[in-house]
Amino acid sequence: MSEERTLRWSLVTHTGLSGAENMAWDHTLALSCGPRTAVLRFYDWSPATLSLGRNEPARRVYSTEALRRHRIDLVRRPTGGRAVLHDRELTYSVCVPLRALGGVRAAYATLNRALAAGLRRLGAPVGLATSGAAVPLDAGPCFQDPAAGEVMADGRKLVGSAQVRMGGVLLQHGSILLEDDQLRIAALTSRGTHATGTGPAVLREILGREVGREELTLALVEGFAEVVPGDWRGPTREDRLDADALPTSPRAELVQHYSSAEWTWRR
Repeated sequence: MSEERTLRWSLVTHTGLSGAENMAWDHTLALSCGPRTAVLRFYDWSPATLSLGRNEPARRVYSTEALRRHRIDLVRRPTGGRAVLHDRELTYSVCVPLRALGGVRAAYATLNRALAAGLRRLGAPVGLATSGAAVPLDAGPCFQDPAAGEVMADGRKLVGSAQVRMGGVLLQHGSILLEDDQLRIAALTSRGTHATGTGPAVLREILGREVGREELTLALVEGFAEVVPGDWRGPTREDRLDADALPTSPRAELVQHYSSAEWTWRR
């Protein structure tokens, strides 16, 4: 039996965690991932948080005063990519052995297909971008430009994702927009401008109704189980990973790391 078929998937859900806590959880789950285990996690953020890519410029770009005035937290992710405002959205993360899905590029394609399959279960007319030029890290927010393979709807980006390798494990996480608030990022910059444009695709507009995080989570779990190889009997029976049984010391240290100004404002 191939390695991918023996993967045992677990499901983790969190709500009401800060940006630093969320990044520490993703990091911890990646460190805890074994050669035959994988984790799918869904979470939201409290308070609303602007997350930056690992190497994205922050100094002289974003304003601490504007962030404080708008009551938005700031955190830097372990993954690449560009800025995302996490407020009216659902974030997913996947921790999986790198070899299990055929490497970084193959995993990216598989996971995006899984996201699209889950969204179609809600009736969302989504597809995958067939092209997309690489953009520099200082080119603006994540949802401003689609990359090849990302989930699209109505010609606009609906899901923004980023990856990082941690030893032999791949961490990929991303944001699925329920409402359109990504244009608010412009007001958080040092210039404090107000963005214009149509903005990214959002589920409420695509479906013509509001979608709750629980409904979205259930549809996405089904999409992942349909597309991604492995044993999904646990998650589909809501046999969730006992996340609290994981080592707490590394997670506590990682919360401090992702809370630190040295990390957040490193660039």
